[in-house]
Amino acid sequence: MWKKVMAAGLLSAIVLMAWVLVTNGVLGLRSRYAMKPIPNEWQLHDQLKERLAEPGRYVCPLRPRETSSSSPPPELPSELLEQPVFSIQFSGLGHENAGQVAAAHFAIALIAPIVAAWMLATSGGWFLSRYARRVLFFALLGLIIALVGEFRQFDLGGYPFGTAVLFAVQELVGWTLAGLVAGAVLRPEPA
Repeated sequence: MWKKVMAAGLLSAIVLMAWVLVTNGVLGLRSRYAMKPIPNEWQLHDQLKERLAEPGRYVCPLRPRETSSSSPPPELPSELLEQPVFSIQFSGLGHENAGQVAAAHFAIALIAPIVAAWMLATSGGWFLSRYARRVLFFALLGLIIALVGEFRQFDLGGYPFGTAVLFAVQELVGWTLAGLVAGAVLRPEPA
């Protein structure tokens, strides 16, 4: 059974990676919606480097103009309620770290479908008994990942609603496609 699990997991990983390559690399889905260019980019970059040295997620405006940045935010006055909220994320990493980040993402992209295939293989007769149910298992995993991962990014200072839905659908479709492959490989053992 382990050979089937590994084969299903690795083939599913290839499908997921191909899906990401097509949707993000060829169609530019993520770059179009999650990485928009900023006017006067270098001026803003210099200001951010000067003021935000610690990794973290920063939100502005958080306080009224006359409040010091060290005091806790008061009740939200109408001045804040009428303003858009911006979010700035800084992981502490720069372009020089792209290789190690890509390696970590690649490892996750390999491990997650193998774990999913193992979960399916050990789930019991109902899911394993039919091809459509095996695909459904992966689709349900994709739905959970989409809801707790991508869709939760709809937030103040996060993605707009439509972008969060689009990214959640991308995740769900990818895992469903992976399930088409895993479902074909992980057939139940003959009785």
